[in-house]
Amino acid sequence: MPLPPFLEDHFRRPRRVGRLDAPTGVASADNPACGDVIEVFVRVDGGRLAEASFLAQGCPAVIAGASFVLDRAVGSTTEEVGALDVDRLLADAGETSAARRHGFAMVVRALKEAAGG
Repeated sequence: MPLPPFLEDHFRRPRRVGRLDAPTGVASADNPACGDVIEVFVRVDGGRLAEASFLAQGCPAVIAGASFVLDRAVGSTTEEVGALDVDRLLADAGETSAARRHGFAMVVRALKEAAGG
């Protein structure tokens, strides 16, 4: 099943890729069942997510999900980051495949940990 067009764009041209200079938080998540791994870097300033980036090895759902979720989360308060809901993010991205939920869940888990949420 192909990615929805919006997520296909995030997979083909991911945003926020790379190591962030001077992060205030770093966290990783993995899925041992399939070998996906993500590392998320954040800079929190004044209670807001000022910057975020990622490095990942994984399936399209992890890469597209990281690009989409981090792009959307920058500018949010740490409380808003802590309240991110995987199913809501999937719906907002137009993703209907339950099989791709794991990628988004990994990203959200690492982002919340890195941001202290």
